[in-house]
Amino acid sequence: MQKVLLLLPLFLAAWNSHAVAQEKDTVEVNNVRYICEGTKASVVSRASGKYSGNIVVSDTVRTKAGVLCTVTSVAKNAFQSCVNLSKVTLPSTISTIGEGAFNGCPSVDSLDIP
Repeated sequence: MQKVLLLLPLFLAAWNSHAVAQEKDTVEVNNVRYICEGTKASVVSRASGKYSGNIVVSDTVRTKAGVLCTVTSVAKNAFQSCVNLSKVTLPSTISTIGEGAFNGCPSVDSLDIP
């Protein structure tokens, strides 16, 4: 029984560090907002206002804690109703574009996907 009790703090510490590594972290780089989870990131809608003009999505972003995240997706409705958005350049790391990501973007005349 004592062995179990001695190992319990180690187990809890390992479990806690795993949970911290999986928390979501919001990052903004060059006016583009990302949510990082683990080492993967998604482009998401802005907290306030809409995207406009020319947007270049980064292939990687770094969290406040220093974790490097690869940008692998554009979230559902990420650019929805961005009526003044004209061009979006996506990196080759993007493997998923969520449903409705570009709905209601009548001014987009260029979407670069490598």
